[in-house]
Amino acid sequence: MIAAGTIQVARMERTLSYPRLVARCGAAWLALFLLSGCPSYMTFHSTRTVPPGSIEVGAGFGQSLLGSPSFLGSVTEGTLIGRTGITSNLDIGLRLRSDFVLGGELKLRFVQAERLQMAVAPGAYFSLLAPAFNGLVSLAERFFDVENIASAFAYELHVPLLFGVPFQEHLFIFGPKLSFTNWNIQALVDSDGPLSGSSVSQVMLVPGVVVGLDLLLPDGRRVQPELNVHFDLFGTFYVQAGAGVFW
Repeated sequence: MIAAGTIQVARMERTLSYPRLVARCGAAWLALFLLSGCPSYMTFHSTRTVPPGSIEVGAGFGQSLLGSPSFLGSVTEGTLIGRTGITSNLDIGLRLRSDFVLGGELKLRFVQAERLQMAVAPGAYFSLLAPAFNGLVSLAERFFDVENIASAFAYELHVPLLFGVPFQEHLFIFGPKLSFTNWNIQALVDSDGPLSGSSVSQVMLVPGVVVGLDLLLPDGRRVQPELNVHFDLFGTFYVQAGAGVFW
């Protein structure tokens, strides 16, 4: 709830001034940008929803191992997330990844029993890979087996189905995921003369699973360690381990 220049943080009785919140988010994003190097399949979701009218912000980062029959690489990645509660079982939010991926997402909890919770958390994102990101461009050239990438962009859709098993105030989280990405790559081709352009389009449908914990601290903050494993029909795999902190 935004009132008189303050923001009520989810499950916390204290207030946080708007400038202080912006500064904290900016510092977290800068740290994640300096540490990151690859688009993320991290989930950083739980079956726990943000209370109506409250705002929750969080930052997460982790390590990824990407592999295929002809490629193997490891990178660090980061994410900044903000969510607000709409109803007791629905929240919406924005996600900014440190490789300049921006998207919106919602989470709908449709089962809330004593021993089991279930939620679906679809998100749609736009990814831009600019030549200035030399490390990312080099990684993409190796991964897609394309030389001289000038620019690239992608549309992404991630749909995790989450199961939550309560224990004390915490949750054990697990479930399947499906990720769809449409990459459009503009490469430069040297054909015995001035460089000319060549476009490459690649569609990736990547199923996977997530296993993690949603640990509720006494002050209302949450710590969420998780492991994500993804694979596709072409022998490509992604193993990502990380943790998020939400307040």
